[in-house]
Amino acid sequence: MIKAYKFRTYLDKEQIQNLESTLNACRELYNAMLQQRIYAYRMGKKVTRYSQVNEIPEVKKAFPEFNNIHSQVIQEVPVRLDKAYDNFYGRVDKKNNGKNIKAGFPRFKSRKRYNSITYPQSGFKILENGHIWASKIGEIRMFMHRPVDGRIRTLTFKRNSAGEWYAIIIAGDPDKEQTIEDHFSILNENMNPTGYDVGLKSLITDSNGEHTEAPQYFRKSEERLVRANRNLSRKKKYSKNWIKANLRLSRVYRKTVRQRDDYSNKFPGT
Repeated sequence: MIKAYKFRTYLDKEQIQNLESTLNACRELYNAMLQQRIYAYRMGKKVTRYSQVNEIPEVKKAFPEFNNIHSQVIQEVPVRLDKAYDNFYGRVDKKNNGKNIKAGFPRFKSRKRYNSITYPQSGFKILENGHIWASKIGEIRMFMHRPVDGRIRTLTFKRNSAGEWYAIIIAGDPDKEQTIEDHFSILNENMNPTGYDVGLKSLITDSNGEHTEAPQYFRKSEERLVRANRNLSRKKKYSKNWIKANLRLSRVYRKTVRQRDDYSNKFPGT
């Protein structure tokens, strides 16, 4: 089974600057590779992920700033672009089969739409003190609130809308899959299984007739959201005060998201 573990990181100013510069360089490389594929298609040629990976050494010679980024982090950029194309072709097939969806050609990434970098195989390790070490960045303070089970496969640093950085670790053994017999053995251990039904009036109704009302976290935070949106609308767009107001608004949304995640994780039966 493959699992994802998400941990909060606490970076110093230099580490934040390194991650931001790495993120921006990877974003520009992603956009350049997308432009290359579009131009090649118009010229009747084909550019693949492997050909773009092979061009990375020439990119490093032309742009020395890429030498400050781990090699596999750079190589993951064309892999990410390839996945975007695969998803695009999958949506095209569904649309051709009659499904009412938009194909959505891969788009160029702005600063707001490119928020993560990935170490796909190596260049990182978890230290004994619970912190994490990443190549070209150094030791990063991390709050490791639960152990990681299985072999660590990838590490992703992701920035949220509030400017916080998280480490997402993918770990596990893909060869160990839970079989149907394992599911039945779990059911047999619980002689009185409970069924749940999601509704509109009540969030959940179980098979015993008990109702669970929705916590309505978004409704409770509406007043703060209105004030934060009003404050943002009064600022000149992209000014320093607008950036600060936008960050305050993001933090209000962040609290609502955290409340929902916490509730879903602590709800019985999940």
